[in-house]
Amino acid sequence: METLSNGMLPCPGCGHVGRPTLAPGTPPHGHKALCASCGRFLKWLPKPKEEAVVMDAVNYLLVSGTLERNPSVRFREDGTCVCTRSLRIDEQGAQGTFRTFVPFEGYSKVAEVLGERRANGLCRKLPKTGKLRLANH
Repeated sequence: METLSNGMLPCPGCGHVGRPTLAPGTPPHGHKALCASCGRFLKWLPKPKEEAVVMDAVNYLLVSGTLERNPSVRFREDGTCVCTRSLRIDEQGAQGTFRTFVPFEGYSKVAEVLGERRANGLCRKLPKTGKLRLANH
């Protein structure tokens, strides 16, 4: 059954040409088109394409580790403080200590606090929270 350019469907049973009535479909179909005149089944309609839902801050990460060396602190042109360094996470296992190095970047108040603690030598073992962001290189 072919849909006409104006969205009308012809019914092979009663000959009515018009916009079909939509009814719920059964999986995997989204809807079924029924003749508006006699109610006869005309064709299956696909599910509407789902748009990707943007969820800001869905992933939340809490990591406790050691900032390697002193973090580098700089200010962007807009005045935002940025702290960049790698975070070392030590995990004890049966085969010894396993170390993972994670790039760490803090902004605004977090970066300022890390900069102050760096100056005082208090920057070694701190819990960090933030979002996990994966970058393709």
